Formats: sequence, C-alpha cells, structure tokens
Amino acid sequence: MAYDHDQVREFRIKLEEFRRNHLEYMTSVLVFTASLEEKPRALFEYGILRRLFVIEVCVSKLFELSPPDLSGELDARIRHEANAHLHSFLVNCYGIFDNIAWAIVELQKVKVKNKMEVSFFHKKFRKYLTPKLREKALKYKEWYEFLRSQRHPTAHRIPPYIVPYTIDGQDIQDFTPRYIHSLDEGKLVYLHPQILSDCQIILDVLNAFLAGYKSGN
Repeated sequence: MAYDHDQVREFRIKLEEFRRNHLEYMTSVLVFTASLEEKPRALFEYGILRRLFVIEVCVSKLFELSPPDLSGELDARIRHEANAHLHSFLVNCYGIFDNIAWAIVELQKVKVKNKMEVSFFHKKFRKYLTPKLREKALKYKEWYEFLRSQRHPTAHRIPPYIVPYTIDGQDIQDFTPRYIHSLDEGKLVYLHPQILSDCQIILDVLNAFLAGYKSGN
C-alpha cells in the first residue's frame, strides 16, 4: 500500500471537510443569487450548484468503492462503477469553471465576440475577473492544464480507468487506487490525493468569487 494509516486517516478527514464545506458554499451561492436576474441565477443554480453536488457524490462514491487503503483487487463490476464516477467527476470539475466564466459574463453584461475566449483561465478573460479571482486564475493555471489533460480525453478520446494494480520492481502487486487514460499517452495518477486537491481548488475559487462580488473587489 502506498499510504500509511496516518495518510489514509488524513484523506478521510479532508473528505469530511469537503462534504461540510460544499454544503456551506451551496447555501452561500443560493443566498448570493437570490436577487439576481433569471439568466445569471440559472447559471449558478443549475450550473455551478448542480455540478458541485455531482462532484461531492462522485468523490464520496470513489472513497466507498475504491478506498485509499485498498488491499486487494476490486471486483470488475465495482471497478467499472468507480470508473463511471471518475468520468463524471472530471467532466464536472472542468465544466464548473465554464459556468463561473459565463456567470461573470452575465453579471458584468459582457458583449461576447468570441465564445472560445469565455474561459475562467483564458488570458484574454482575466480583464473581467475581480482581483481575487485573477489571483486564483494565475495560481491554479498549471493545475487547470492538468485538469484539461484529464477531461479532454475523457470527453473525446479514451476515458480514464482505475488500474487493477501495479507491480513494482520486486514483482509485488500494489492495489493503491491510481488512474490513467492510456498507457501510451498518460501517466498514472494517485486517485485520492488528486481528487481531494481538485475539490479544494474548486471551493477556493468559489470562495474568491463570492468574496469578490460581495465586496465589489
């Protein structure tokens, strides 16, 4: 196993923190959008909040179906179910930032000339971001490139799968959950620390969004 007991415990603590925090953010978003016009409110309630709920479900199910302290090979059916949640997780993590960008367009009544530039991390879109959001867009740019490298194959080419196990140099099987798109194109990613990091970044950006628009900065 790649993780010791303390690390597994820390993963589970972070999962519970995310569960609590995501509910608080959902409430904060609903309060924020109560006075908005219909179109931007829909982007929040049916875009951002719906994706945030799906993300929480996917993370919880991945911990349940393919736990970090896994010590044996998963039944194929269970692994396929975990893969389905991983697919949904990646697509919605990517999509939530498009929702945020389009919400900003609606809030600021931006006249869009090129829809391809309506992207939270697009260089040309930064002028529409509050200072707090601009800081986050720069901070997480590299992470976003990684997320995009995971989402695009999921949507268009070869979806990721959680490998049954890996074998080290001494022919010892390691069942620690890791995922990859293709052995030819990708690299193995440790599942639990990555998805927890993804969730934390999403909440950090949402926090900056709400703080910025509430204060006007």
